[in-house]
Amino acid sequence: MKKGILIGFAAIFVLAIVTVFASATTVNAGEVGVIRRFGRIQPQLLTEGLNWTAPFIDQVTRVDVRVQKSELSTSAASRDLQDVAIAFAVNYQIDVNQVLYLQRTVGTAYESIVLQPAIQEAVKSVTARYSSEEIVTRRAEISASIVQELQASVGEFGIIIRELNIIDLGFSAEFNAAIEARNIAEMDVLRAQQELARTEVEALQRIVEAEAEAEVMRLQNLEITPEVLQKMWIEAWNGQLPQVTSGDMSMMMPLAGGMDFMAPAAVPTPPAAE
Repeated sequence: MKKGILIGFAAIFVLAIVTVFASATTVNAGEVGVIRRFGRIQPQLLTEGLNWTAPFIDQVTRVDVRVQKSELSTSAASRDLQDVAIAFAVNYQIDVNQVLYLQRTVGTAYESIVLQPAIQEAVKSVTARYSSEEIVTRRAEISASIVQELQASVGEFGIIIRELNIIDLGFSAEFNAAIEARNIAEMDVLRAQQELARTEVEALQRIVEAEAEAEVMRLQNLEITPEVLQKMWIEAWNGQLPQVTSGDMSMMMPLAGGMDFMAPAAVPTPPAAE
């Protein structure tokens, strides 16, 4: 009899321990717990830490409410009808106040059911507004436009879009070849313009130098006087008289001190032989 009572108490004790463990639920930091009782979602959420639920009848679904990242790739057409392959990453977060609504309407697979299709649709819609060149040069503006359009699409489900980053862009081989050819042509034009500018500068420099030389000559012509000519002649004379004269030619040398000219004495003619 006593043995049976002890066995009963032991069984109750074990059952109590099992019940305690079955009713204890731990929710990690950055998560909330959604309680389903007989499949029906309960209005209260479990917060991080140790929580107690009805054992054996409650099921807890943990939902991450931290900022999460979703990466995917898609293809789109630009405004100028160029095919663009875009790889991007979206940072998003679940609004704690709408976790229950999200679980009721979508469930736990909200990323594949709602988020990713909305991302692809927003990317295609925004990309079509820009040319292929603008998609490359205006990434920040395009990302902001995608975030705005995407938020309007998924906001009703309690998904908050924090940021979208374009990781990679890819164009067709024909488009890349056309871009390269255009860049080469632009570089050739730039080099030609630089050469033309250099030639114009050099020509202008030559004109300025010629004008300066002409001005110097003009000023020198204005300053030339008889005294200046006499001084220039003396400075250029080597001090030697001509060795041979013929006819009536004579060397004329201006003298300093105001004298006009001096002619060398005539050489006497020797008498004729008898």
